[in-house]
Amino acid sequence: MTTPHGYSRYARSCGLLLLPAIAWNIAFTSTLMPASAMAEFWRDIPAPLVFTENALRAVVFALPFAMPLHSVTQRERRALTVFALGTFVYFASWVALMSWPQSAWSGSVLGSLAPAWTPILWLPALAVLGQRLFWGTPNGACCRRAHSEARSARRLLKRPLQKRAFDTSGPRWYRLHQTGGYR
Repeated sequence: MTTPHGYSRYARSCGLLLLPAIAWNIAFTSTLMPASAMAEFWRDIPAPLVFTENALRAVVFALPFAMPLHSVTQRERRALTVFALGTFVYFASWVALMSWPQSAWSGSVLGSLAPAWTPILWLPALAVLGQRLFWGTPNGACCRRAHSEARSARRLLKRPLQKRAFDTSGPRWYRLHQTGGYR
């Protein structure tokens, strides 16, 4: 059964943020490393490790498409900024290797492996942005509920410590006292 909005709620997923990196990888991987070098690279790596790495890579790139993209809170906006900056550094590492392959940077271990280690700059930000999944609740109610619970928790923490205990001075206590219990 589909929701009243159909599948449109899936259009704003965290996977959208990965589309430029995926397109970039498809377009430029052959210019960065020829196919013969790729075969040489994987030659001495044990098959179980190759399988595990490729399976985890598939999960890392597929799971964000199942997470709603929100930038409601300050933390999520900061994560979006960190993601954008990290993705820029990732693209810049590729550009440096493609444009200046004979440079000292491209010849160094740090520079030649930059496309492999720079995702650590933007993947944690993606994890902050996509802390929930679409499934399990209709129309992304999980997201609304999580944000509502976060707001309630922040309000509770802002209250003075003595008010967190059972407060007998409020109108609810008076109503319970007068009626003899909950209604």
